[in-house]
Amino acid sequence: GNEPSLLLMDEPTADMAPRERIELMQLTAEIVRERNISVLFTEHDMDVVFSVADQVTVMVDGQIIVL
Repeated sequence: GNEPSLLLMDEPTADMAPRERIELMQLTAEIVRERNISVLFTEHDMDVVFSVADQVTVMVDGQIIVL
């Protein structure tokens, strides 16, 4: 079929209330599990990043730093 293997999200929680952020990340995690896909998202809120990410890549002055 036409099922994607990767979901791209650009700052998906920007300007969301904390409860909305949690709900969005829970929904995203559910989609990942159900469809067996990966998610690549940009995010500046470290609370969100460290609560949901399996792997983190940091960019500093255009250089990628893998943690």
